[in-house]
Amino acid sequence: IRYHAGRFRVFFGTPDEGMYVSTATDPAGPWTPLHQLIEGAGWDDCSALWDDDGKAYFVATRFTEGYKTYLFRMSADGRTIDRASATLVHEGLGREASKLIKKEGRYYIVYSEHEDGIGRYVMARRSRTPMGPYGEPRQLERANYDDFEPNQGGIIEATPGKWFFLTHHGRQSWEGRAMSLLPVVWRDGWPMIGDPDPARAGAMVWHWPKPIPSKRPADLGLSDDFAKPVLQPQWEWNQQPRADHWSLTERPGWVRLRAWPQLVAGDLRKTSNILGQRSYRTTANSVTAKFDLTRMTDGQHAGLAHVSEAYAAIGVVQSGTARRVEFRTPAGALDIAAVARPVIWLRTTWGVDGLARYSYSDDGRVFLPAGSPYRMTHADYRGDRVGVYTYNNRADRGSVDVDSFDYTISR
Repeated sequence: IRYHAGRFRVFFGTPDEGMYVSTATDPAGPWTPLHQLIEGAGWDDCSALWDDDGKAYFVATRFTEGYKTYLFRMSADGRTIDRASATLVHEGLGREASKLIKKEGRYYIVYSEHEDGIGRYVMARRSRTPMGPYGEPRQLERANYDDFEPNQGGIIEATPGKWFFLTHHGRQSWEGRAMSLLPVVWRDGWPMIGDPDPARAGAMVWHWPKPIPSKRPADLGLSDDFAKPVLQPQWEWNQQPRADHWSLTERPGWVRLRAWPQLVAGDLRKTSNILGQRSYRTTANSVTAKFDLTRMTDGQHAGLAHVSEAYAAIGVVQSGTARRVEFRTPAGALDIAAVARPVIWLRTTWGVDGLARYSYSDDGRVFLPAGSPYRMTHADYRGDRVGVYTYNNRADRGSVDVDSFDYTISR
């Protein structure tokens, strides 16, 4: 994302289509429809820079050509790439995640590269002119393999004179690619990332003062009582939702999810109506959701699930007028118990080991275990997600109301 001449611009690439830009005068939106800058497959990880004279530049990697990184001239409005100006900066070693920055008259291309047997790390090249040549390759950070390889990201000046590297890690476990904010120290004209101690230059830093001090405690806003009429920022949908199949206003203080058939019957990952959040990796984590089952119909399923490459869920299935608790994984469903009341509480707990354990309650106080421990997974550059769901493979009918989603993590 870049800000220039009163507009915010987000540049991004999709591997099969090309490069795009969208703009807005306010980062909260509205954003303009996507405008294609480069058409064609094989492009990723772009960045842009406006120089002091208003001229603009664009960098991107062509991974289908052996990870060649090209620098282009770009129109001042950020809508046109001069393909004839393409300048090859470097190639090979899986080089990607390029970022353009300027400091004290020097231009830098910061990028990630990979070496077999070592891993991924951050490099930079610099030049006295925006179109290069870019030389003096310098390693800014160690591979830090045991720290899940922080490498792809951007260097920013948070406050005057205080620089940081915002990165998502290259390696991942069930929690996905974690994000870190690392200190940056400029040394001999290079932005060195990580531990500022010269003896430990480039090492991972796990604790550091916030760039902008605040007395307000950090609040991830995980739990939700659905009292607000708009969905809060911590939530995300597993698939594209149907706008008329969920509501925060039909029953104030509850989120209503309407059921319809899965995209692939029997595969929870192909359920559009999963409203979820990231599963955090701390020593003690718990999610408890309260459901009102009154509006469920024949064939409908609803519950609480962990979803990624695999999945596991504890929920309620209705057959005719009878409802039963079920534990569901890709291997099938396990019948647990009859549901006698129209309200049920479903819970999952897990720790750093990534083993989720499910339970249920008909009074919100006494919880009974259900199913077997589920080992969470990651997939598609994302970690495990935990959320509530409903579907009905027999018809587009039935709904479930969720009163609360209590999400706690250890600090």
